[in-house]
Amino acid sequence: MAPHPILLFAPEGAEQIGDVGKACLWIAFVGLFLPAVYMFKAAFNQPDGKRYFHILSALICAIASLAYLCMASGYGDLFVFGHDGVYRQFFFIRYVDWVFTTPLMLLDLAGLAGASSDTTFMMLSLDALMILSGLAGALIGGSDSASWACWAFGMLCFLPVVKFLLVDLPGNASGSASAIFKKVSMLTVVMWSLYPLVWILAEGTSVISSDIETVLYTILDVTAKSVFGLLIVGARDGLDDALARPLVPRT
Repeated sequence: MAPHPILLFAPEGAEQIGDVGKACLWIAFVGLFLPAVYMFKAAFNQPDGKRYFHILSALICAIASLAYLCMASGYGDLFVFGHDGVYRQFFFIRYVDWVFTTPLMLLDLAGLAGASSDTTFMMLSLDALMILSGLAGALIGGSDSASWACWAFGMLCFLPVVKFLLVDLPGNASGSASAIFKKVSMLTVVMWSLYPLVWILAEGTSVISSDIETVLYTILDVTAKSVFGLLIVGARDGLDDALARPLVPRT
């Protein structure tokens, strides 16, 4: 069967967000923008040399809030032929957000744990492959088995990242940095593990509506980024311990 074209505008009968979804997009924008402002302010209040984690955490929320501002304003979407035979609204700008913000989150975590440059580079590379494979699968559409091959490829990239965060790196962190690392790394693994499930229900099988998809991604994004950043910025002793050594030591 010939692949269905990706459309710029909604065809008749397309599945797309309604009032609930649009409201969630604005809620997500506020839930990411305000923490970004707070974290940037906190960064400026730190002396030079003490701002690294504040800046990373603020950038994560700022980039994500910009993506949500675009979505809430009616931009950053396409229409992809879905598993159920209906065109579905697809916000590709989410993946633009994720390909920038998830590596920044891993840099936060690598810095807290004192990860080696090799380990840090490996995590960032696998993360980029994971996001790009999810994007490729979503653009292909759930009606084509190739989309599921892309999803599986992304999961193969995700599993080593989980191992690094839960098995390899916790032993590297020390003192107060260890405590905050374990907390935010567990939050990251749990939240990131839920994204593929939403992908299955939304982009993959079209089981849930676009509104429910937006609600779920809003909860995940705000928790995975804003809560993540606020926990890090609030851990002053942990940040001091992490900054007392090289952020990405050589192997």
